[in-house]
Amino acid sequence: MLAVWQRRPYTERLIHALRHPVSEVRMGAIISLGNRREPQAAVPLAECALAHPVDVVQALAIVEAIHNIQPSPERDRALTLLADHPARAVRRAVVRALEAT
Repeated sequence: MLAVWQRRPYTERLIHALRHPVSEVRMGAIISLGNRREPQAAVPLAECALAHPVDVVQALAIVEAIHNIQPSPERDRALTLLADHPARAVRRAVVRALEAT
């Protein structure tokens, strides 16, 4: 089983970590995905922020990570999803990210 997991692409494993119950594990994945700048991570990042709406610090880090991702339809969709986030600070960060593109 471990060998199967290790053969999965690293980005896929990081995306899986976004569903981890421990916020520190999720934050590590968020930062790593932002550094990797791969469009396939954009929507899962947005879904993570929406799944944990009270964690505003994490959601702001997600907006930053998505903003770092290469311009793509996935990135645009993720920012659109986050435009309706319950936290005002996150919605404002999304507006700034959209204006910067």
